[in-house]
Amino acid sequence: MRVKPDIAIVELALPIADGIEVTARMRRRRLHTDALIFTLVENETLLREALIAGARGCVFKSEPGHRLLEAVASLENGNLFLSHKVAAALSLRSGPHRLSPGPLTNRELSVLRLIVDGRPIEVSARHWTSP
Repeated sequence: MRVKPDIAIVELALPIADGIEVTARMRRRRLHTDALIFTLVENETLLREALIAGARGCVFKSEPGHRLLEAVASLENGNLFLSHKVAAALSLRSGPHRLSPGPLTNRELSVLRLIVDGRPIEVSARHWTSP
């Protein structure tokens, strides 16, 4: 019997294949399994690479345990999840943090800011589709 999980909890620093490669392979194989990064690694570049590879959420292992449960629930409901600590590491929080240049457009960054700041996904989606 083959198991088809909805969510895979992935560490970035794996001994054989790194978590970014695992996430990318899952996406290429169209496994319909969401990758949730749960990691000790607090490196902005690696976090960005994981998101680009297809990770749908990210939580640091240094955060309270309930944060992981929140992330799993969010992914189960079809949403993305970045903890506030991850968002700060990625410089995506509004306010004093500034966005780093990256592969996302200004519009995409604007929507991502709404999601990170806790706005409902429906509000963020309307922002994406509005002119």
